[in-house]
Amino acid sequence: MVLRNVREDNGRALLEMLEHLRLRRASAPNTHITVRVLAAADHDGICAAHILSQLLDIRDVKHTLQPVWENADIAQHIKHVENDTEVLSMVLLNCGASTDLEKLVSESKMSERHVVFVMMPSTGHVNPSLPIVVELKSRGVIVTYYVHEQFREVVEATGANWRQMQRPHDLTDEQASKYLDGLEKTACLFPASAVPVAAAILPSLLSDMGNLHPRPSLILYDPLLPQGLVVAHQFHIPSVSLLTFTGPGVVSSQASLEMNPVVQRSAQEIKEVYGIDIFAHGTIGEFYSMDRNTVATLERLFAPPSSSFQKERLAKVPFRCVGPMIAPEESRISHAWASAEQLDKKLPWKTIDEARQRSKHVIYVSMGSVATSSFWARKFGPTAESNGLQDFSGKEFVQFVLKAAFEAFGHEEDLLVIAATGPQVDALEGLPPAPENFILQEVVPQLQVLQKCDVFITHGGANSLHEAIALAVPLVIVPMFHDQPFNADALVDTGAAASFKFPSETLSPTALRSAVRQMLEPENSFRLAASELSRQMARSGGVARAVDFILFGDAADVHG
Repeated sequence: MVLRNVREDNGRALLEMLEHLRLRRASAPNTHITVRVLAAADHDGICAAHILSQLLDIRDVKHTLQPVWENADIAQHIKHVENDTEVLSMVLLNCGASTDLEKLVSESKMSERHVVFVMMPSTGHVNPSLPIVVELKSRGVIVTYYVHEQFREVVEATGANWRQMQRPHDLTDEQASKYLDGLEKTACLFPASAVPVAAAILPSLLSDMGNLHPRPSLILYDPLLPQGLVVAHQFHIPSVSLLTFTGPGVVSSQASLEMNPVVQRSAQEIKEVYGIDIFAHGTIGEFYSMDRNTVATLERLFAPPSSSFQKERLAKVPFRCVGPMIAPEESRISHAWASAEQLDKKLPWKTIDEARQRSKHVIYVSMGSVATSSFWARKFGPTAESNGLQDFSGKEFVQFVLKAAFEAFGHEEDLLVIAATGPQVDALEGLPPAPENFILQEVVPQLQVLQKCDVFITHGGANSLHEAIALAVPLVIVPMFHDQPFNADALVDTGAAASFKFPSETLSPTALRSAVRQMLEPENSFRLAASELSRQMARSGGVARAVDFILFGDAADVHG
């Protein structure tokens, strides 16, 4: 790596750097060269970097622009690329900042960053965070991860330091006695319960974090949890939220829950004790950061604030799309509620491969982990009312889709159908026997199956969509609630999916068969659109771009 310290008025150093680029390209034309520009985060620094960026564009040189606020930021960037022979790193310091870069790098090795995760205990929320942990660790960053113990094994497998944190769904009897004031626990169910749970656990959470070494330097948190904002405020460090859905616009408003007396009591306690109003720039389920918010999706799929309430309260909240975060199969959790035996069960890969060799089409069916866990035995209720499924339980919905698939594809000789039924023991209760061309399994290694399938029938959760897109697999989306109907609309707009919104009225075996058969035609428009989305995803920057933004921010392309 060649390192140069250039001021705006130092034209000679700039010319030397450009000449070095020219000579290096001439001597090694097949070598990839990246210029990493570190610009002081003031007017002069950004202007100088903009000029340099134009010069590099003219020369068709790949480069990244990163604003820096202090020496520690510069040191961290230099440390990350100091042994990379393909990176020419330039520092533009236009605000009179120092200087001794060798000393800066040396000091950075003794001054370690420490990122603390505060995460929602859900498969769809934890899995996208795991590649970020791995990337942070590869850069020498210390990571501590607070989440419920059911995720301990997968978190520790990344090299992070796991810490127990109570689920936001459940108030203990002692907590209920304090915050419910005689009301039944049903008076404050999730997501509203996240506020009293946060108020209850904050003293011990802050105490535990206070004993971490080195001191936390940044909080990365799930915006469903208000404690992420509070601990960052208490430690006077940046907070960064991680949206594992496609943006605030897909979130159904929960603002009315602010009036819940339990929520009001606990939010007021947080305000009085810790000096922060958790509803200043968000609401229940939308506790976004005023520092930065990472959105794990493509720019094309980003859903900005949509309701008048969101547009008003989130007016100054910055969002940044960093591309999907897809954890490799070996370092993710397939289903948090599954037993070890279910997780270890292997698919008949030989049968699947032989079917493909005989030119059979492989269809994959999965309705995700939420319907097959916490909602299995209870009605979806108001959360699914806008999609007409309020009277369905998870079991009823999954069986409704499976039954339609049995009738649509059963006994068709050119099809092999793989279906994830979920870990519940009564998953198939009351259903007819599965056709002989179906493979049913409680838990399925989704990425491995997607690599071998032609069409994915899915509930439309963000992680499932992104994983299918990454592998250019067209989708049939049967959404339930939350972000899923919005995701279905967005994917239909791209041409890569068909959708059955209001599935109790629209999904039938005939309609399902028709949608899938269209996607199996040679060179069909769905597959072509999915392939184009896949290419866009490959160019989106991925986890490295996400971690750069998390650690250092980014002055460009911020939604807000």
